[in-house]
Amino acid sequence: MNIEREVLKLKEHIVSKGLGEEEVAIAALILLKKIVDSSNAKTPHYLFHAIQAAKNSLLNLQKNNAVLHNALHEVVEGLQIQDSKLLRSLVDNKILKTAYNIKEANRRIIINGASKIKNGMNVFVMGYSRLLFEILRNAKSKGINFEVYTTENRPLLQGRRMALALSQAGFKVQHSVDSSANHLIKKADLVLFTALAITEDESIIAPLGTQLCAEFGRKYDAITYCVASSRHISKQGMFSGNNLLVKSKEIWDGHPQNILIHNNAFETVENRYVEGIISEFGVQQLSEFIRDSKKN
Repeated sequence: MNIEREVLKLKEHIVSKGLGEEEVAIAALILLKKIVDSSNAKTPHYLFHAIQAAKNSLLNLQKNNAVLHNALHEVVEGLQIQDSKLLRSLVDNKILKTAYNIKEANRRIIINGASKIKNGMNVFVMGYSRLLFEILRNAKSKGINFEVYTTENRPLLQGRRMALALSQAGFKVQHSVDSSANHLIKKADLVLFTALAITEDESIIAPLGTQLCAEFGRKYDAITYCVASSRHISKQGMFSGNNLLVKSKEIWDGHPQNILIHNNAFETVENRYVEGIISEFGVQQLSEFIRDSKKN
């Protein structure tokens, strides 16, 4: 099997389908299993190093996906060179267990998140997230009547994507340009966003614009929650320096050279604006969430 070609095909699939972080992680685990099962490595030594090489290639699917990094680390961590048959069996079992745990965590997060949505609420959601969408859909399936507010989230229009998905699922949605987010949040009871990562020093990393929405939430008495799983725990270095930058052509393709384009993809959201973290553990303060994630 040509690993690089398979990883490239998966990367194209991820982009075309707009897969979420957890979906990417599970897809990567499935491909890792396929790579291990089809490997023709003749010795345990070569098989062990083939697994390590496959992991490194899969990490490049999304360099800022903490869930992906943690899932692959869970599978490969602690592996040792041993009988090839036993090594394949161990990796297969760890892949299946990790994929199951991701899905189970998501199931609990959806239930915990939906429990915060009450009848008559106006819910502002930041950007697009499959997990956020499922939280809203779960609440709606229980007969809870509420309205959803979104903004465009330029330049990639993730908020418009969320609005479209919600509209197709039968939700009432109000949508606006990013610059008028405060007008929507002024009417909101709840602000929901997903973390891209949460660091052990209690930094919440989220898409650019989330901090401002959280500040508006505090100003207008809308309760703000961050949605995350224990696999969002990450090292700060993944979201620093050049890792923050996105291509300037997303904002202005062909811009004059003497104009510097700022197009950071992520930012740190101050914890003081966040009521709590909605995770598989329930709804907790940030420090409690980090503590329980380390135990998990």
